[in-house]
Amino acid sequence: MRPGLLALVLVACLARTGWGQTGAVDRTWPAAGDRVSVRAPNASVYVDAWDRDEIRVRKTDAGSRHDLGVSASPDSGLVIDVRHLAPADPELSARDTVFVTIPRRSELSVQTYRGSVGVVGIEGDVRLESFFGRAEYRGDAERVSVAGFHGAARIDSPSATEVVVTTGGGDVVLLTGGGVVRVESVRGDIDVRALRAVGRATIESTSGSIGFEASLSADAEIVLDTHGGDVALRLGPGSGARIELETYRGAIRNDLGPSIPAAGGPVRRSHVEFTVYGGRAIVRASTFLGDIIVRASR
Repeated sequence: MRPGLLALVLVACLARTGWGQTGAVDRTWPAAGDRVSVRAPNASVYVDAWDRDEIRVRKTDAGSRHDLGVSASPDSGLVIDVRHLAPADPELSARDTVFVTIPRRSELSVQTYRGSVGVVGIEGDVRLESFFGRAEYRGDAERVSVAGFHGAARIDSPSATEVVVTTGGGDVVLLTGGGVVRVESVRGDIDVRALRAVGRATIESTSGSIGFEASLSADAEIVLDTHGGDVALRLGPGSGARIELETYRGAIRNDLGPSIPAAGGPVRRSHVEFTVYGGRAIVRASTFLGDIIVRASR
């Protein structure tokens, strides 16, 4: 039997280990396969990596009572549930932080409602979800997804080839390796920078501004769209593309092609199209109220 499968069977046989405890927690379990899920609705979660085949869970606050459950299954790997027991106040409980250390190459899923999420060093696929809190990731995962409603997101993943971020109310700052990027924020600004060529990107914000800096693959399709913010587009050297720019109230300031001053008087549409370096890629940038700025990458 493979060591990873043996560990999974070992933990699965335990079914569930749980207790209510006041004070600090520091316990270690054998890893169960290559997947770890952390569910802590009313606490913040910080996850880091090590090179052991073990999972460590720590809680350092001394004032809250928790039920900590650990279970394993062939489908979900090892699942860590952190629940606050009555009479804990969920608003106060959100200030608590649970620290989890897992094998570096694990796939990781973290869900919290009131807390924030911070993840460092995990190299498997990473999925983060926080309704009210901030989500941050730093590491070399190839695929990263973040979902939230009120919180900001910051992702620093120079090896990533696919990043998906959706948030209702926070700013998004993203450093990615390239490949596929999808970012949506209702009220926040979005700043995306790619270290290598991007093939597909859809970046949308309702009221925020968008910054996008990348080189493009030969057949790239890039869409940048906001209603109330500005769009700043920087293209890497030799990024051949057909570029379409559209604003209803703002100006188009374009170092690579035609520029148009801001519209005066009644709302009117300003639209320009041009080609750089004779490429096949397509870039569409649009805003209703803001300006569009196009430049070569620094």
